[in-house]
Amino acid sequence: MPRIFLPAAGFAFVLLGFLIRAQGEGQLGTPLVREPAPILEEGFSYPALSGEAQAMKYFERPYPNGEYVVTTFGGGSDAQGTACGVYVDGSTYYSTGVYGWGCHAKVRVTANGKCVIVHVLDNGPAAWVEEKAAGACGQGRILDVSPLVTKHLFGINGSGWSDCNTVNVAVVDKSAPEGPCTLGADPGDDAPEVEEPAENPTPPAGTGTQVYVPPYSDDDLPKPRVQPREQPASTPAQPTPTVQPQLPAPVPEREAFSDEPPSVGGCGLVRRN
Repeated sequence: MPRIFLPAAGFAFVLLGFLIRAQGEGQLGTPLVREPAPILEEGFSYPALSGEAQAMKYFERPYPNGEYVVTTFGGGSDAQGTACGVYVDGSTYYSTGVYGWGCHAKVRVTANGKCVIVHVLDNGPAAWVEEKAAGACGQGRILDVSPLVTKHLFGINGSGWSDCNTVNVAVVDKSAPEGPCTLGADPGDDAPEVEEPAENPTPPAGTGTQVYVPPYSDDDLPKPRVQPREQPASTPAQPTPTVQPQLPAPVPEREAFSDEPPSVGGCGLVRRN
């Protein structure tokens, strides 16, 4: 009898261990599938995800404007999902900060006289990273950003907490476009002003009529000026001289001869015919 119960007891222990493992994985034989990061509602702050809790002594909500140590994530083999449900791979301008600013907030990151507008998409970094930065850099606030951000601001493709690269961070309007920006007096001024064309141009004063402006075309380009060739001044026509007919000179009439001898002068000469 003891020979029968011992194998049965061993089988029972093996089965119990298998069931306990299956309970941790879900259904029997089904591997454990991690739930994807929740898509958070825009405009709200949420607690950091497990393993990415902020060191609360360095942060308040919303996060303050000011100096942060900058680190990078999401480039190359570090491509990953985010707390806002967006996959990042280092090809866009993004950052952490959901815990303090909410999904899809925009912040301006400034250093070395340059600035970048980034899209807030994830939580993090982990509290231990902030503790390390506080000890090495004297600053525990960290902003984890896309490698494109450090490339523009520092000329490097990545940055860690031990590099102690610091940036100035300020919240801007959500309408600000992502990417390199122009520094302004107010963070809200960083978004470039784009002048929208008027649907109906303003009519000239006093006319009260709409003016149609045709769309731009190559014909609107300035044309090169062509200097007209100078024409020589015309010579006024000279009047045709009047030609007087040349009449033959009158033939002097021959002196009529007389049979009578001419008068004789003192020489006594006589003209003969």
